[in-house]
Amino acid sequence: KHPKIQHRMAVVYSHLGEALDDTDHFYKAIHHFKLAEDADQENEDLAIDWGLTWIHLALIASDSTIQENCFREAEQKFIQAAKLGNETVYYQLACLYSLQGYYDLSFFYLHKSYATKNLPPKEELEEDDWLEGVRLFPQFEELLALLPEN
Repeated sequence: KHPKIQHRMAVVYSHLGEALDDTDHFYKAIHHFKLAEDADQENEDLAIDWGLTWIHLALIASDSTIQENCFREAEQKFIQAAKLGNETVYYQLACLYSLQGYYDLSFFYLHKSYATKNLPPKEELEEDDWLEGVRLFPQFEELLALLPEN
């Protein structure tokens, strides 16, 4: 009945899971995301936060099958947000695909994020651990060259 509260509780649990590398907190977050979505199925911010939670859970997954399933869930949530009209999610999709080793897709969404003026500043791109895989390619330097200093 209170989707905003459920959403906020989910984000808190997700942050706890991230800080403590604790899967139980991530699963509590997912529970609250479900409750929030039941009441508000067209909340693009909720979908993005939920997708980010799935990525964090994937990164501490105990085996590759769980990790793949978490990444798939993250992708579905991000695509849901994009279908709802959210353009900031392109950056999260780029990060997701970089983590999975789908570098062509990652660059596609980095460029889409740039085209929609949703790309973070150059410094953040250079420091984002989730983009580590794409940094090895000359296309990454070409993209950075398009961005203003500072």
